[in-house]
Amino acid sequence: MKKGVAIFTILFVISSLTLAGVLALSETEGVQKAYKCFNEKIDNQTCSKLGTEEQIFSLLTSGKCKTELLNNSFNKTCWPNGDCDLEMTAKAALALDNAGANTDLPVEWLLKQKGVSSDLNWYLEVDSERPLSCTASYGGDQDYSTYTFKIGEDKKIDQNAGRCLTKTTSGYWFKIAPSCYEEEFEISCNESFVSTLLFQEKNSLTYHISPEVHGANSGGTTVEKIDSYCFLNGGSCDILGSLWSTTVLNILGNNVSEFLPYLETAAPNFPQYLPESFLYLLTGSLQDKTNLLGKQNLADNLWRISGGKGRYYDTALALLPFQNQDLTQKTKAKTELLNLQAKSPSGCWENDNLVSTGFILYSLWPKGTNVIDGGDDVTFCSEAGYSCVTNSASCSGTEKPQYKCEGTKICCASSGDRGLSECEDEGYSCGFTSRCNGEVLGDYSCGDSTAYVCCDSSKTNEITCNDKNGEVCSSDEECSIDGNVLQTDSLRYGETCCTGAGECVKKQDIAPSCQNDLDNSRICRTVCESGEKSNGSYTCSDNTGFCCVKPIKQSSGSYWWIWILFFLVILVVIGIIYRDKIREWLDERKAKKGSGSSSNSRGMPPRFPPGYSRVTRITPPTPRRVIPESRPPQRFVPKQKSPKELDEVLKKLKEIGK
Repeated sequence: MKKGVAIFTILFVISSLTLAGVLALSETEGVQKAYKCFNEKIDNQTCSKLGTEEQIFSLLTSGKCKTELLNNSFNKTCWPNGDCDLEMTAKAALALDNAGANTDLPVEWLLKQKGVSSDLNWYLEVDSERPLSCTASYGGDQDYSTYTFKIGEDKKIDQNAGRCLTKTTSGYWFKIAPSCYEEEFEISCNESFVSTLLFQEKNSLTYHISPEVHGANSGGTTVEKIDSYCFLNGGSCDILGSLWSTTVLNILGNNVSEFLPYLETAAPNFPQYLPESFLYLLTGSLQDKTNLLGKQNLADNLWRISGGKGRYYDTALALLPFQNQDLTQKTKAKTELLNLQAKSPSGCWENDNLVSTGFILYSLWPKGTNVIDGGDDVTFCSEAGYSCVTNSASCSGTEKPQYKCEGTKICCASSGDRGLSECEDEGYSCGFTSRCNGEVLGDYSCGDSTAYVCCDSSKTNEITCNDKNGEVCSSDEECSIDGNVLQTDSLRYGETCCTGAGECVKKQDIAPSCQNDLDNSRICRTVCESGEKSNGSYTCSDNTGFCCVKPIKQSSGSYWWIWILFFLVILVVIGIIYRDKIREWLDERKAKKGSGSSSNSRGMPPRFPPGYSRVTRITPPTPRRVIPESRPPQRFVPKQKSPKELDEVLKKLKEIGK
């Protein structure tokens, strides 16, 4: 019995290993087939005949069409030639950088499109553990001025600080006037203090704290300046262009913190662009990651964004931040994509679409920058710095189906392979540029991912809700009216930080907004006008004014409809009294109207052609035919036989009987 169990166990293990090898080989074959199809389509169509985005993904994924892409630019600065576009230029810069080309010119062009965003409200906060006597200085060479203000033990500011800084209704912050967004504010106090900026999307109740907090000792000075920019197109912020430009500049190692306030507040209003993918890549925010993965379609495990570019492109974009990560959602998406690919005889996706196929390969099965030289279509595992193993069970790291091995072996990125992560082998860490607090080390690779950079240290200077003396509200709570809502680090999904004099209360207990009225009887003002009354039961979105309620005017009423009804009654009475004359008048009108009508009209006898007599012809009646009576049918009576005949018949019967 024990021997049988042992044999069964051995057979089961062998079968499992064999099945695992088949499944891994299936993914390897599918990815190799996709790369082969992708390269063949490029070669058959030729790079010069491809569109700008097709050339971009050809270079990004396989290292082809570099010369043609550069020729399709305006002086190698922006794409496409003759109609430079933020999105296309950013993608082209990413592809050129991935191919090892110089990107100084496109980066310079992108930064020249930078402009100030006027879609946000900005606030200045000064804080200390002790009461403060401070000064705020700002203005140009002509009107540079210094203003004094105090902050009490309750953290409230006592007065405004000039035309640019107006204290909010709660008294905890200064609101910065939009006309002063370009100013530099120098703050100095008599005790140790910190200062920072906060921003808020217009018509929103949520405030975001700037990641930069400045501090100074007694008599020292801090400088605060609004750095809120977007990328302009025709003088207005281009949200899609800003998402791609900021992301690519971040990947290329540029500081993009000045673009984050605009993106974090404005991008969620454009779900068709899947902003969570860009924001998670830029910030590493857990909330953005949760929102992004939550948009995966449960029916086919792909991303289908309403108003997006289709399930293939959207899936590639959604999984772009996870190039070097293995997670369940990504595995399910890979399986579905390979199943869909199996239905295509060519091996490409979306009817041989080069953009979708190239983006999927780059996002889910990318090849390192050191192996995509535009030459051979097949890249061997050893070229990428990885090792070939027998099957999945033999791989102690991550499988790399985009690279080829001899025979049925699979490519494996194991610990110690130079291609896995040179950065981590040197003791550094790989991550998003925005989370790197030290120096970005461009000489060390983070594997196949272009989204990650090598950093000499992880970011640790996070701002928590506790640092702001706030209270963390759960997902079913909100900050009360007299508090301020901040988005700080270390918050879980759905949580907010309530600061100031506020406290966390149930959402249904929150006071309604002053602006949400149907009769326009409420309005937010800094000071209520004559005849208006301040109502504390309603809140103003910017927390800088009072909800002023206008007196409701009682309608004096109108009786015009009564007069109309009175005249209608009179007309009806007149119609009843003179109904006979009215009928005669109508008949005369009809008779006159019918005089010129056809011969069938009423009122005039029909005319007949000449010679036609109207005398009625009298014809004699047709005589009635008299049908003669018929005899009744006679009944047939058989003829009686004679006695002699009967005797003869009987005689014959007797003879027959003998």
